[in-house]
Amino acid sequence: MDLKIPTPSNFSFRRTVASHGWYQLPPFALDTGKWELSRVIDVGQKPPVTIFLAERKTHIRVTASRPLTKSEATIVLRDQDLDLAFIRPTSKPAAALTAVNLADAARPAILDDVVVLSRLGRVGGWAPAAVLYSVGAIIEKPRTFFVLNGQPGTGTPAFLANGKIVGVLTIRQVDPGRMSMFGLMQGSEGAGVIPVILPAADVLEIAKQAAEGR
Repeated sequence: MDLKIPTPSNFSFRRTVASHGWYQLPPFALDTGKWELSRVIDVGQKPPVTIFLAERKTHIRVTASRPLTKSEATIVLRDQDLDLAFIRPTSKPAAALTAVNLADAARPAILDDVVVLSRLGRVGGWAPAAVLYSVGAIIEKPRTFFVLNGQPGTGTPAFLANGKIVGVLTIRQVDPGRMSMFGLMQGSEGAGVIPVILPAADVLEIAKQAAEGR
């Protein structure tokens, strides 16, 4: 796979990557020598695949660690505001897939511990990984989000210690307006980007829309 994502003339790949502290955590990895960002993606019954992103003069080049085919999965529904995409295998899996019951969820309180599950990168052999965070803030409007202390990855589930799911880590992004020196010191939040947990109930609601759109 070799994709090209066009970028505007004022786009800076390094600044964008550096503004997201989660690039330091699995399943992400950054090769600062080549300034190449990678992420491990679980594709079900087949071996995980690593996606690589690198900057070129007019675009971002996206490559994969092994050949991919369009037949592996199709996008059923994409929600750009919530940074979510729902995919469906185009062929029936050889074995039943393990699912997380999004209806059996729990709401954490400030400073509650949350376990985030992910995978290590290629160097770590794609081994499953777990990181313990605490809830640093709860955003109530325009919708509920849970913000963790630290820089978690995205696209991974988060659970309470009792095993109940909290939600899925995603990105909340807003227009930060004109950047100030103070805004730059705030890191990714100053740039209008912050990793958050989208509550499981919200994910379930959108998943139902994806199922109805088959």
